[in-house]
Amino acid sequence: QTDEWCPTRPAPTGIAMLKRAAQGAGAAGLAYAGYSFLKKPEEIDFAGESTAGSRSKIKRFNSLVNRGDNPSAMKTRAEQVKALKSGEQFDVIIIGGGCTGAGAALDATTRGLKTACIERGDFSNETSSRSSKLIWGGFKYLQVAFAELLSWNTLSTPVESFCKFWGEFAMVAECCTERSWLAGMQPHLVHYVPQAVPFFNWVAWPPFFDHPFYAILPIIALPAFIFYDALAGFNSPSSYAMGPRKTRETFPQLSDVLYSAVYCEAMHNDARTGTAIALTAALKGATLANYVEMVGFIYGGKEGHTVTGVKCKDNVTGEIFEVKATAVVLATGAFLDSVRKMDDPDAPKSVAAAAGVHIVLPGYFTPKDMGFVDMQTSDGRFLFVLNWQNHTLVGTTDSKTDDIELHQRGTEEEIQWILNEAKKYLDNSTGLERKHVLSAWQGTRPLVADPNADPNATSGASRDHTISYHEETGVTFISGGKWTTYREMAEDAIDNVIAKAPESVQKKAGPCVTLETPLIGAGPTDKAPEGWHRNLKYELCSEYAMSIDIADHLAKTFVNGDSSEPAEIGKAH
Repeated sequence: QTDEWCPTRPAPTGIAMLKRAAQGAGAAGLAYAGYSFLKKPEEIDFAGESTAGSRSKIKRFNSLVNRGDNPSAMKTRAEQVKALKSGEQFDVIIIGGGCTGAGAALDATTRGLKTACIERGDFSNETSSRSSKLIWGGFKYLQVAFAELLSWNTLSTPVESFCKFWGEFAMVAECCTERSWLAGMQPHLVHYVPQAVPFFNWVAWPPFFDHPFYAILPIIALPAFIFYDALAGFNSPSSYAMGPRKTRETFPQLSDVLYSAVYCEAMHNDARTGTAIALTAALKGATLANYVEMVGFIYGGKEGHTVTGVKCKDNVTGEIFEVKATAVVLATGAFLDSVRKMDDPDAPKSVAAAAGVHIVLPGYFTPKDMGFVDMQTSDGRFLFVLNWQNHTLVGTTDSKTDDIELHQRGTEEEIQWILNEAKKYLDNSTGLERKHVLSAWQGTRPLVADPNADPNATSGASRDHTISYHEETGVTFISGGKWTTYREMAEDAIDNVIAKAPESVQKKAGPCVTLETPLIGAGPTDKAPEGWHRNLKYELCSEYAMSIDIADHLAKTFVNGDSSEPAEIGKAH
């Protein structure tokens, strides 16, 4: 007999089909488990390179020079500013030196374009260094996607509902892919951190995410997290469950816990990663300068409406000068609308800014190697509790704001909201109070504005990004996005620039290569087998007789340069 359907044999019932699907899924799961158990560890790295031979050995490192990325040869700021003032024509100038702007500069220069990038303060000084320190795929938005699919709208407006679902789902899938790339290609900057989601009842009411279906999230959490792992190609450590005893051992401050579902996101030092992107762009040939502020546009073209460059101010000397470029890209984050108004005072709003406040508590509130997430706060926002440099980082708020300034501080009201929410988990035997707050910061998310959204809410603002082009002036600008997708945003922006550029620029532009580009300080490659490696902290302990904590800090914090001339690296900065 065969399994083919025929007129004389009834078609399988729905139950039979489900059984077959379950059997197939079980077989696939067993096969994957067997493969994971039997495969040799670290046989192939994320980039597809063999880890055999000399690469597996612990070595002293002098990798950047061997790879052709010699920090001592990098131009100083004075030399970079001099190049900007020289009057030479750039193919593209990028305004903004956060993760997106520096990422766009790296993308453009590695394609062969003559690239300039300016930043009015320090690189990643603003929103890019005031994040949750997470590179996350967006599990919350995965639930938002399925909530849309499970709503009554699917029956009344199925096409519109599916489009909304697919938009959110595709965004999460992209985030998971980029997270895997960052943690895999840049492990010296980004690492996975397990996060526990404690549950206290099998059925929760009010439901998670304000959707009736998610009342059973405590039951389906682990399968949901495994599906989340699958979106990232199982590149992250696998999700798992902790029983009540293990949960209380890990988080003694929790009581009456039923169990915890544990999944992984990635974490990084955002200021360091942002600086590494900018330094790598400079090493690859881009002209970058901090403390250089754009103060206006330069116009030309047949009708005098085309932007042909920007007016700049050296914030160190106060000097005003001009930089000419074929293309201008605005990557100024939450400050995008104020920059666009330099050209058009009536420019429509493109950013729906949302303020995110974080607080820092003493380290004893969390274990060193695991955080946890509250997915059911009083207003539906996520609250992350993470170990951050031996302290406890808690956040974040998410509130609409029009008060966008360079140095922003979280309000006392927002700090108190975080404390009140955290007390549900941290107050038992620890006595969490306002005096425990060591510091706080506020970052402003440059969410994409939705003209149809509720003006008093941030839920209508997209976490995705948009690349726009002004047909009259020729200016390209980026709005929205997040840390996780900075590389993808940069690629999209430069693709747009090249598509609109003159033929002479298009001919010299190569394909995007940032997926194969390690950031400064990255680990071993075939060209530089002595680079950063995961056991570097142990080598430092052995070589210099230092404590493991100090060695771990040094290995995670400082760029690996030419060890023979360390002073020159400082000069390059």
